[in-house]
Amino acid sequence: MAKYKMKTLGKRIPEENISHKGIYPTIAELMSLPGIQPEQSLDWVPEGCEVSETGNTMFFVGCLPFFRFEFQNLDTIAASALKIIYRVEKEPIVVLKDEVCCGHDLYWGQGKFETFIKLAKKNLESFERAGVKTIITICAECYRTLKVDYPKLFEDFDKKFEVKHLIEYIYENWQNNKITFKKTGNQDENVPFTYHDPCRLTRFLPKSNRIMDTAREIFAQLQESGYAFSEMEHNKENSLCCGVNCWMNCNDRSKALRYKRLQEAKAIGDVLITSCPKCYMHLTCLQNDIEDIASIHIQDLSEFLVDLIEIVEPADPANEMEAEK
Repeated sequence: MAKYKMKTLGKRIPEENISHKGIYPTIAELMSLPGIQPEQSLDWVPEGCEVSETGNTMFFVGCLPFFRFEFQNLDTIAASALKIIYRVEKEPIVVLKDEVCCGHDLYWGQGKFETFIKLAKKNLESFERAGVKTIITICAECYRTLKVDYPKLFEDFDKKFEVKHLIEYIYENWQNNKITFKKTGNQDENVPFTYHDPCRLTRFLPKSNRIMDTAREIFAQLQESGYAFSEMEHNKENSLCCGVNCWMNCNDRSKALRYKRLQEAKAIGDVLITSCPKCYMHLTCLQNDIEDIASIHIQDLSEFLVDLIEIVEPADPANEMEAEK
């Protein structure tokens, strides 16, 4: 509400500091208008993954399909996440062509609370129409918005829908012995990697949320897959921001913040994982300008794990009975 009060009481105009000529918030505002239904391309959906307009499990993609027209190498983020979900569920996953923005950037960046509510209402109608029970997202901002803000707007929202970040989805299925992580047997040559905590998965969540620790339990398990996790100097609640939240203020100060963050990552190794597409975009964008951080391999969590996850096939009861004889 701080940005909303800044506009209404302080008469300040946050729109003056929007990067990329304000194109992305403008797209979100257009989505909020009555009668406007976007038709996103689903050409990023991997071959072999069935999608549907109705079902139990939804993959909420967010605005990622719109960002790819300006930023490269984004399709594999959504595609990798959908591969993981589909392999676990073994049934068509709800992915909607007419999905609209969650409203995060308009609310947090510009204080456009009324527009945010319009988008939230459209999304609620879509969720109910699709008949979904579980909503999975890969975007830290979508997760925080659906998990924390929507229940404040709509009574029983968190009872009707279970919102999960891909981190939680993977963790729960691992703990329930539905998936495991491939073992390479090369523990003597483990690849060092580190993790960038997005703001919306750390200090902007309730203290009862365990997603930060959940991610690290997964990372510890990857020791057997040939990877060695180490923390950056600033981590968890003290993690440095990627610097361009809500597409606001892409300037020398925000670039300095990103540069400092990537220097911390470089001190660990050459692999940096994050779990927010915007963090991915902003951190990789700086690599085009500064040579000494260009060698860092930045990946979304979905891309990092998609080839490391194995499905645990249920035991055949007939084989178990034969073994007992």
